[in-house]
Amino acid sequence: VLGGAALRIADNVIHSAGGGILAGVSGLCIAGNRINGSDSAEDERKEPADGIVIDDGLFVAPLVDIEIRHNQLRRIAGNAIHLSRPLQSCRIDANRIHDTGLGAIVMDRDASAASLTIHANHCERLGLATEREKAAFAALQLIRVQRCDVIDNTIATVAPESTAASAIDGLFAAAIGQLRVRGNRIHAIGPERSGGELGALRVLVPCERIVIADNHLDRVGDLARKVASAPWCAIRIGTGTPGDAMRVAPAHYFATGEVSFLLTASAVESKAARPGEAAIQDNQLRGHESLLPLVLCNGITHCLFAGNHGESRFSRAKEAQVGEIAARTLNA
Repeated sequence: VLGGAALRIADNVIHSAGGGILAGVSGLCIAGNRINGSDSAEDERKEPADGIVIDDGLFVAPLVDIEIRHNQLRRIAGNAIHLSRPLQSCRIDANRIHDTGLGAIVMDRDASAASLTIHANHCERLGLATEREKAAFAALQLIRVQRCDVIDNTIATVAPESTAASAIDGLFAAAIGQLRVRGNRIHAIGPERSGGELGALRVLVPCERIVIADNHLDRVGDLARKVASAPWCAIRIGTGTPGDAMRVAPAHYFATGEVSFLLTASAVESKAARPGEAAIQDNQLRGHESLLPLVLCNGITHCLFAGNHGESRFSRAKEAQVGEIAARTLNA
């Protein structure tokens, strides 16, 4: 596709034991497709195939005007939507993602974006192939984004059988400039019994600005579901360390002194570590048998914490803690 041209892949029905759509051009619109994986055990591969992949094309410059919208992706063995190369602008909107072996939307390797919007996607039953995985897993993994909006999405039933995972999160974000997470519903994270860390949102700093507002974050979703005690935290903002556990889609982010490092499977990147600010407002937070506060926040300079409603449920009497926040200034 020549520079300045557009490519539209739309309204197809794809049944494949391998990948669905692989593309790497600017002006790309992938819309209205139905991509179905295979239920057959004979189709298991060493590298699970992904549904929609944005990867390297003929040009090395970041891709512009990428749209992925109104697609239905079911029974994908790998990631439903996989971004692995630099993008200038990308919008992922109103997709329905069900029964994936790995994540719903995952950035790794050389992925980056100047502007990324993830809006109104419905993602359910994710990470079904991670039951023996010890590495950390996230339904949405976002890295190297300058301006990122995650708005009005539903993420439910994440890694329900992954009892060995070191961490399971609804959303994991690292090396982000400005992050806005608003109006999302994230619930049913992790198995009923887990020794690893469970959470709805995990954001590694340094990050210039974080806004988390009007979200509904719940460990179980269904009050009838019985779970054992676990280190659940609805919102976790903090610094990574060199000793953090590896991730299913490798992305390791930590700061040493005034420099931060991001390590992926294909690159090492460093930049100045500038502490930023966070606003956590008007969220509905609920924990069940949680060993941690509902909110953990550190590594930032300024924090606004207001209008949040927290609820912790325990099978036996125990004192609940809403938040543990460390910042230079705190407005609550």
